[in-house]
Amino acid sequence: MSALTAGEANDFLRSDAAATLLSELRQATDGRTGDRLSKVIRVVTQSSSHLVSDEVDSAIAAIALLLAANDPTLLDGAADEHELRGWLHQVDTELTPGRRLAAKAALDRMEIGINNEWYASHDNAGTLPVALKAVRRPCVGCATACTTLPAAAERRTGPAPAGPGVGFTLGTSSVPGNRPASTELKSSSADRSR
Repeated sequence: MSALTAGEANDFLRSDAAATLLSELRQATDGRTGDRLSKVIRVVTQSSSHLVSDEVDSAIAAIALLLAANDPTLLDGAADEHELRGWLHQVDTELTPGRRLAAKAALDRMEIGINNEWYASHDNAGTLPVALKAVRRPCVGCATACTTLPAAAERRTGPAPAGPGVGFTLGTSSVPGNRPASTELKSSSADRSR
């Protein structure tokens, strides 16, 4: 989300980086759309990474595309909204537990101003509160989208730990006695053994 201006219809897909991502995804014919979206999101979650504005804008677009099945309003106002919705039904944009976790971690990282050009540019432009509010909307979508996932995770790993999440934690291990890690993305010990 480059600097916000009035008249821009879609907060998630209007940046040049989002347009480039969509163009590349639509031109690809290898059937790996979901993998490409995951890769774009993971760039933002790499520990000790310096976030470039275009990387964040691309990740925001990727997250909106992944969450569109659960919240179709994320695509409202896109330049080619009808065609985009039709295309999304033809490609892999399943919100798997791993993609949901990566999306949540990326959205959380976007809100940290350290080594984050996107954050700094919005702060300097005076648009940071609006930009963060827009970023928090898909973040809520990540939490809402996982409401049907706990049963699947429980079948795979046993009962989920107490608290939010689907057998995963962000930044700490769910293994008792482990100390919190920095910004690493970790799964539960049952997932690591698979």
